[in-house]
Amino acid sequence: MHKILEPELKLMVINYLLENGTFTENDTVINEFTIDKYSRRVDLALVKTNRLFAYEIKSNSDSLTRLNGQVTKYLEYFDKVTVITAPKHTLKALNSTPANVAIWEVDIDTIKVIRRGRSILITDKYKFLQLMTATELAKLARQHKLSVSLQRRKVFEQNLIYLPISTIRKYTLNFLRERYKKNNVRFFESLKNSRLSNTKDLKLLRSEHTNEIKSKQFTAVNSLISTLDLLKDEIEKKS
Repeated sequence: MHKILEPELKLMVINYLLENGTFTENDTVINEFTIDKYSRRVDLALVKTNRLFAYEIKSNSDSLTRLNGQVTKYLEYFDKVTVITAPKHTLKALNSTPANVAIWEVDIDTIKVIRRGRSILITDKYKFLQLMTATELAKLARQHKLSVSLQRRKVFEQNLIYLPISTIRKYTLNFLRERYKKNNVRFFESLKNSRLSNTKDLKLLRSEHTNEIKSKQFTAVNSLISTLDLLKDEIEKKS
C-alpha cells in the first residue's frame, strides 16, 4: 500500500483549503515557517486578514513524540492550530492535544475533520513582535514616531511593546503578507484549474531563507552585544 508522505499531505491540505475557500488569493500561505527564534518550524502557516493559523502534518512515517511540545509552542503564536494526521496517529493526536486544537485525518485522498477546534486570539504582544524582522520593527517604530537611538532588536521591542495589541497584530500580519507576497503571487500563477497538482510547486511557498539567515545573524550579533553589556556591568559593580 502506498504511504502518503509529507509533501503529498501538504498538497492535499492546500487543495482542501483552496476548495473550501479557506485560502484565497487575498490570503498568504507559508511553507515551513519558523518561530520562537528558529527553534520550531510549522509545516504550513496561513495569514488571513486578522487571524494567523498553523497546520502541523504527521504522516505515517512520522512519530508523535514531539507533537505535544510543538502544539504547546504553536498555541503561543497562532490563533488556531490544526494537526493533520494519518489514521494510525489520530487517537494519540486527540489525546495529546487540547480541545481547541483541530484534528484532521487524511486517508488516501480524503480529509476528514475529526475535531473542529476553535480560534483563540493571541494577546501576547511580545509573540507578535518576535514574528517581525528587525527591519520591520524599525519601520513600525518610525511609523509611530518612536525615537529609538540604539538600532537593536531588544530596544525596538521594549519601545514597541507599549503599542495597543490591535496595532501590533495588524502590523505583524501585514508585514508577513508583504514579506511572502511574491511567493504567493507565483504560487497562484502556477495553479491549474484552481488546484495544486505537483508537490514541486510547494517550493514556491517556502520561507525566504535569505531573510531568515540575515535575521539569525542579527540575533547572534545582538546576543553577543547583550552578553558584553552584562559583562561590562559586572566589571563596573566589582570596581
